Amino acid sequence: MNTLYTLYGCSEVVPNNLCDDCNTPEPGRLRSVAFIRAGFDFSDPEDATEWLGALAAGNAVVVPSVRGSYDGGSTVEVEGFGWRRKVNVGKEYTAVYTDPGFALNRDFYNYMLTSGSWRFAFTTENTMSITRVPVSVSPKSKIDDSFSSSVNWEVEVQWADTELPELYTIPVGVFVCEGYGVIPPAPTQGGVFSNIFSRVFD
Repeated sequence: MNTLYTLYGCSEVVPNNLCDDCNTPEPGRLRSVAFIRAGFDFSDPEDATEWLGALAAGNAVVVPSVRGSYDGGSTVEVEGFGWRRKVNVGKEYTAVYTDPGFALNRDFYNYMLTSGSWRFAFTTENTMSITRVPVSVSPKSKIDDSFSSSVNWEVEVQWADTELPELYTIPVGVFVCEGYGVIPPAPTQGGVFSNIFSRVFD
């Protein structure tokens, strides 16, 4: 670890930037997503047994086969002081995915539409990212004027945080069709994206 002394007299511990000549690039596309009940924490998010227990208890819901994208976040800045023109106070994030289970999942997405009490997990080919804060979920089912088109759920997920999502290896045997899809019970309280944003950055 290195110590960095800035222009402002502050001392910060800077993590090392790692380099691997044999590193294999991570392919894109969101492959699977999941929702994790706010207030529930895994001891080890890479442990499949913990995930299966969370699914059985209604503390997690897996959507095993999707396609989608994640914007990586847009920086939120405020006015700085002295030599600092702007100060980075966090990011606003958006993930968008398509779920082919149109007829099966109306009740699930109707529930998620008004609930603000779930965190979000999403996978690429080898990695799983999990938000630290609850998210806002906005589903829609667009129907095109074409016999050759298909009706899917198009879901936009938004959140705001002062840090990046946490990154893990995908737990084996979790993001599959068997055993998923339990409609969680209604929470006793919830929130919306604007409240999340205020809570994070205030």
